[in-house]
Parts: sequence; structure tokens; C-alpha cells
Amino acid sequence: MALNNIPLAGQSLGTTRAPINQNFSVIDAAFQIDHVDYNIAGQGKHNKVTFPVQGSAPAFTVGDIGLFNLAVGGTNELNITNSSGVTTPFTK
Repeated sequence: MALNNIPLAGQSLGTTRAPINQNFSVIDAAFQIDHVDYNIAGQGKHNKVTFPVQGSAPAFTVGDIGLFNLAVGGTNELNITNSSGVTTPFTK
């Protein structure tokens, strides 16, 4: 679900209460994916990391390090791109 673009010019707090509340619900649902609930100990930490399959290797800025999932030879492989821009399958 998309976030509501609010408040708009001329809108009062009373008319935007429900869509603002809905925005918080959308943000909460998105945060719950792969994260520890922010209402308990360990808040903000990951409980797992999910890497969606990429159609091609993503571009990284030189100096950055990146992890991504890419189908290599028909098998999904976790890949790491080092700070020099060299990509290596990580799970072979």
C-alpha cells in the first residue's frame, strides 16, 4: 500500500487524521519485514536479511561494498562487490 501525500495545502489536522494513521500502519508493516519489532528489546535490529533476485548486477559507487542475489548459471547466488568494484559469488 502506498503512503498518503498529506497534509495538502488547506487541509486541517482533523481531516488528515485517518490518512496519517494509515501512513503509520503502512510504515509499520514495511518495517516488520526482516526487522525486530520496534516495540520490544532489540528494536531496529534485523532478524533476517532477504535478498530479492536481481535481473542483473546492480551498480555500486566505487568505494562502496554491496551484497546482492543474482541468478548465475540458473542458480541464485549471493554475490559481494568489493570496494574496488570486483564482484564475486559469495555462496559457491
